[in-house]
Amino acid sequence: MVERALDTIRNNKYYDIIEMKYFDELTFEHISEKLNISVITAKRYKNKMIRQLQLVIFSDDVIKNILN
Repeated sequence: MVERALDTIRNNKYYDIIEMKYFDELTFEHISEKLNISVITAKRYKNKMIRQLQLVIFSDDVIKNILN
């Protein structure tokens, strides 16, 4: 389910933020340096993508499938 959700944002210009933050466990300071963006921008894009993931993972259809 998580992989399917990640596939929905994989084409996002800043998808690397998700990988660096959650898989590589980098700080926002390191992420912002690597991507040449501000820390605030890195956080903003991370939060935006997390909200998109929440919509996919916690959609009504997914919850119904889990409960059935």
